[in-house]
Amino acid sequence: LLVSDERAVSECGYENTFKAYVALDRLLAKARRKYKWDTGYVSPMCFVDETRTTVTQFGWPALSEFARVYSERFTYDMWQNQPCLMEVIVEKDGLLSVLGPVCAEHQIYLRSSHGQTSITLACEIARRFSSAPDKQHTVLYGGDHDPCGYVIDQTLKDSIHYFAKSVYDTELDIDWQRWGLLEDDFAKHGIASIDPKEGDSNLAGFRKRFGENAEFAEIDSLPTQELIDRVRDGIESCKDSAIWEEDLKTQ
Repeated sequence: LLVSDERAVSECGYENTFKAYVALDRLLAKARRKYKWDTGYVSPMCFVDETRTTVTQFGWPALSEFARVYSERFTYDMWQNQPCLMEVIVEKDGLLSVLGPVCAEHQIYLRSSHGQTSITLACEIARRFSSAPDKQHTVLYGGDHDPCGYVIDQTLKDSIHYFAKSVYDTELDIDWQRWGLLEDDFAKHGIASIDPKEGDSNLAGFRKRFGENAEFAEIDSLPTQELIDRVRDGIESCKDSAIWEEDLKTQ
């Protein structure tokens, strides 16, 4: 079994259904347990589990080693002179490892809402934006195209505004850009719609917005490279390239 880390589940020939997801998950677990370096099975270390937290404890062999490592890691704050302050927020923890490199390249805060809105998360974003009231504040948001996905989107936006005003006495004007999953992505990328949860209290409002024939899918149905490209394009469109190049020289 050979699986490329550049492919989403739907690109491996599986339907975008919970049953197919479970089947693929079991197959991969079996392949990882059988892995040996000289076989064609999947390495157990080729996946990242974003749901288990590890608190690490470590030390340095000498002060000189500490100084060497941190001097090599110095980077200039590339956004301090930019007119914009931005963040990338995704609904799913699993996208953190996918989008991590492009966000790190551009020094962008990357957060997961992990489902329903966290008060702590909303307060942290409100605090950061409120600390630079004169900048344009931009959020690039990625979530599922389903009733819950759009409720999470709007609730988080409202919560950030609320806590900025109530805690930091700041009126924010956030440029909120939803880059995925979008209604036209189904046809554009051949994404199969999944069945909605009929008991979802938000289903009627979703169908009112997108029609009775509305389609449903999770954001990671998009091809991996498409996810990365959309976030990169969103970042590039917000930054001032001339200021960026000047600050690179300073660094």
